[in-house]
Amino acid sequence: MYKVIKSLEQQRIEEIASKYQQQGYEVIAEPRPDQVLPSLSEFSSQIDLIARKGNELVVIEVKSRASLMENNRIQELAQIIEQHENWRFELALISEPEKVIDDTEGLEGKMQGLNLAAGMKQAKALLEAGFEASALVVAWAVIEAALRELAAREKVTFNVQSSPAQLIKNLAFLGLIAEKDYDSVWNAMKLRNGIVHGFEAEGDFKQTIQQLFLISSKIAKI
Repeated sequence: MYKVIKSLEQQRIEEIASKYQQQGYEVIAEPRPDQVLPSLSEFSSQIDLIARKGNELVVIEVKSRASLMENNRIQELAQIIEQHENWRFELALISEPEKVIDDTEGLEGKMQGLNLAAGMKQAKALLEAGFEASALVVAWAVIEAALRELAAREKVTFNVQSSPAQLIKNLAFLGLIAEKDYDSVWNAMKLRNGIVHGFEAEGDFKQTIQQLFLISSKIAKI
């Protein structure tokens, strides 16, 4: 899965680089410390692209939801960039392949390694920095992990591919999540899908994220 995600990230990086080059920007991929301005040198290892044209500078990061949760310096980088006139930070999200799970054997052990509280913290930081769409993607990763943990804890077995949609429906059918929570999670999933698949997503991001946090906390007892 890691190799697949890295391949998708690289493909997206190349697409964005090509787009900016066609618009007349000078593009540097994975810049070295000496290729960025001093204020950004400590972030050079995580910057995917830099695009320059005249006085304009665009710093671009391409992330999957998993790598976004692991990176706790995006907010800091974005704040530094916002302090400079004609500088802009762009965060591009990619859609990950859905995981297929035939049953929940061994699932609980896998879920123990995922720190849901850390995911919530990262989503809150992104939200405060103004990256609402990115914050929602991370918040969705948190709720999905919590739902899978709930399925493992309750020994729910699926004989079909457990996509997030199927997982939510099965848990609701078994009465393991309330109808109100089902509606909130389902609407959040549609909003998240619109974001990661490149469609224009409309909705109250902040309220949706808060609802996901409440439901995740209730399920995982954070």
